[in-house]
Amino acid sequence: MDFVDEVDFLVFRGIVEGNAVLTLFNLLRSHQKGLIGDEEMQREIDSFKSEFYQKLLRQK
Repeated sequence: MDFVDEVDFLVFRGIVEGNAVLTLFNLLRSHQKGLIGDEEMQREIDSFKSEFYQKLLRQK
């Protein structure tokens, strides 16, 4: 899995903003250092996506 591309997508599309950007980059750094595994990293990314889509649904 290429988490760098996923993180770029989340940030540059505006899905993740503010403090969440720093959190996401810290998670990516931890993953690259082997401190967290693929499953945990994917779970965190999915969580950010889920929060974003829930926000969109509430706005409609």
